[in-house]
Amino acid sequence: MGASLGAAGLGALYTNRLQATLGDRLGAAEAGRLLSGGELTAGAVRKLPAATQDAVHAAVTSGVHATAMAAAALGAVAFALAWLIRGRPLRESPAPTQVLEETHV
Repeated sequence: MGASLGAAGLGALYTNRLQATLGDRLGAAEAGRLLSGGELTAGAVRKLPAATQDAVHAAVTSGVHATAMAAAALGAVAFALAWLIRGRPLRESPAPTQVLEETHV
């Protein structure tokens, strides 16, 4: 469940940065038009004008950078928290088990 939440959170961060950067570089209307189709593939980007291609490349780079930084920060926090877990020695002998008598019917 934690991995699903992490992937969802980082995916939301990526999408937010992608949309924000495209909106800053192209304007909200053009960014909305590009992202509304849901298929911003490499082939579709190659067919766009050069200025729009640069904006898309910058937006993807911004999204990946933000995602990588957030993942690194989460990893560092998780590592630091792992140091706070107290170690407990394992049991040296097995736990006693109750043996039931064999009955023959």
